[in-house]
Amino acid sequence: MGALSLLFPIGLLVAIATRLTATTRQRRMAALSLLGASSRQLRQVAAGEAFLPGVVGALLGVVLWLLGRPLAARASYDGTTFFPSDLTPGPFAITAVVVAIPVVCVVSASLSMRHARISPLEVARSRPSRAARPWRLVPLAAAIVGGALALWSSRSTGQVPASLVTGAYALILATLLLAGPELTRLAGRGLSRLPGAAALLAGNRLRDHPDAGFLPVAGVSLAILTTMAFVAITPAAARSLAATEEVGQRAGTGQAAVEFATPAQSARLVTELSQLPGIGVPTTVISAQVTTAGEPLSAWIGNCQAITAAAAMTDVPCGQATLIAGRDVLSRLSPDQPLELYNMRPTQVLPWTAAPDPSQPEGAHLTPPPRPAATMPAQRGVDMPDLLIDPALLDVPAEAFRPTLILFRYDSPAALESARTLVESQVQSATIATRATTFEGFSQDVRRLYDAISLASIALAIISASALVLAAAASLVERRRPYMLLRMAGTPLATLRRAVFLESATPLLVTGTLAALLGVGVGWGVTALGGDAAYPIGGVLSAPLAILLISLAVLSAVALLVERLTRGNEVHFE
Repeated sequence: MGALSLLFPIGLLVAIATRLTATTRQRRMAALSLLGASSRQLRQVAAGEAFLPGVVGALLGVVLWLLGRPLAARASYDGTTFFPSDLTPGPFAITAVVVAIPVVCVVSASLSMRHARISPLEVARSRPSRAARPWRLVPLAAAIVGGALALWSSRSTGQVPASLVTGAYALILATLLLAGPELTRLAGRGLSRLPGAAALLAGNRLRDHPDAGFLPVAGVSLAILTTMAFVAITPAAARSLAATEEVGQRAGTGQAAVEFATPAQSARLVTELSQLPGIGVPTTVISAQVTTAGEPLSAWIGNCQAITAAAAMTDVPCGQATLIAGRDVLSRLSPDQPLELYNMRPTQVLPWTAAPDPSQPEGAHLTPPPRPAATMPAQRGVDMPDLLIDPALLDVPAEAFRPTLILFRYDSPAALESARTLVESQVQSATIATRATTFEGFSQDVRRLYDAISLASIALAIISASALVLAAAASLVERRRPYMLLRMAGTPLATLRRAVFLESATPLLVTGTLAALLGVGVGWGVTALGGDAAYPIGGVLSAPLAILLISLAVLSAVALLVERLTRGNEVHFE
């Protein structure tokens, strides 16, 4: 999705840069055709003119990247810096970019001179575009309605699948680009009805050539859509994660993964951990997965009182039942369905290359399969159990399995590091997880994702603004002669400048506003239906507003070129 958002404006920028001299190229090719050049020769000349600058530009970009990489590596990102090698794409990616840019230049040049071969005496006259049709609005409306219905259908689960968000974004993006020319045509029709010569000139231009009017602003609309849809989601999710204390591993608790420790090693570790200052109530746990009608449940098998004390779990009625289930999973347990436990580790530790020992059990059943007589609060989080099971319920002695977790509590970072040193020195591949490395790690990942999306949005806005400048300048250069004639006929320079500004500003405001609304719809749907956080509409409006204001300022600067390009002393050369 991020690649899709960045590749489109980059391709647009390259295509527009190649078309910047399209008008002069067409006239030159028409002159060569008049002198007897064949269509094949014209194509070869145009391809050569576009190919060589494309290759030089691509290679120059690689050189600038190599020179700027050490400086970029010094930039701090989330409190850390990079090695220059971290900012090095693979050889395939570099080769693809170096090859793709000249190809895009050649294709764009070939398309730009297709009219030059119509007649050898002159470049084909401009005709109204056929790209705009009312039916183009239908897919956009269908995408909006379909996306809204799909997001609304996820309200029952309280979670919006990432594939659904990506699909809705891609569909809305594609249909917005499809409907852009028709929206520009309608905007031009309304603009031409406003009073003033500038509005009439700009409106007629947009009405007759809506595709040319929409192309420059397509990248800016994409930047606004991306910003509104995704930049606001991640900080809201991060704040929600950081503010939630009842989900995931509790603060001040540790979970030592000792999957490759024998039962004797685990028992010795519990004894030694209990003797460390600042470490309290360590205990071993046998972890397992439990089959149900739906997704499997996670279970901890061991002494209930010791587990709840070490994991800081509250409101767990250990003395009331031997099988305790979270209230959120109780309905998935049926008294008529035996509970099968799997993904358990046998007592003997075998090397990875050894064949499984059929005499060593890797699962068990509950006998008899009871319905939980007690429930506990839902233990949300990937590092917490859905079920607490007394070892006496297993149809296989608990001694046939080795513990995979050691739970404990710590009162200071120094105590945690002492426990980590002890565990990792005695058990191969052992790790210790805390809330900071599991649940709060998710929040950190979300924050980093937000920073990455923010940087990508800034880069996208810069690329889109550059494409907008080139497109506006190219359009002005292509219509240099009509503007000269209008100025010679007495049209005020201010009127021509306003017309140039309105030609780009009108589709920018129309499609940019629509993109902002669609982005708000996607972002609000994900955050509101997810139920974790509210969409921060006030905090995110500044980004698209800044993009629009910067783009309008750039267009105002481009409009000032009218005076330079329509000077009277240059008319003789046209």
